[in-house]
Amino acid sequence: MLKQEGGPAVTQQQEQNSIRKLKEKQAKDEQNRKRQGDGHPDKSLPNNRH
Repeated sequence: MLKQEGGPAVTQQQEQNSIRKLKEKQAKDEQNRKRQGDGHPDKSLPNNRH
């Protein structure tokens, strides 16, 4: 077991779950940045207009 300073012990399974969630969030953030243009309107994907 790993022990955090001043906190409860963290199991390896809990740590792996935290890392997996972090990677999933980073992947979603990257996709959102691509869709939304990363703050630059000219880089964003065009909207579908019907």
